[in-house]
Amino acid sequence: MLNLKSMTKTVAMAGLGLSALVVAGVAQAKEVHIRVQAVIGAKSDEVAMLKDFMADVTALTNGEVTFEVLPAGA
Repeated sequence: MLNLKSMTKTVAMAGLGLSALVVAGVAQAKEVHIRVQAVIGAKSDEVAMLKDFMADVTALTNGEVTFEVLPAGA
C-alpha cells in the first residue's frame, strides 16, 4: 500500500509531466482563421455584434485567432 509521501511524489511527478505537455502544445500553437457565413444583411445589428465579438476574441488571443464574415449569398 502506498503511503502519503510516495502518493504525493507520484501526483507531483504526474503534474510536472502534464505541465510539460501543455507547454509544448502551446509552443506549437498555430494561428487560426475562421470564416463565418452570414445569412442576413451585412449591415444588420446581429452582424455588427458578431464583428464586435470577433474583434474581442482576436484581441484576447493576441491575433492568433482571426475571423472573416462572409456576406449573405457569398
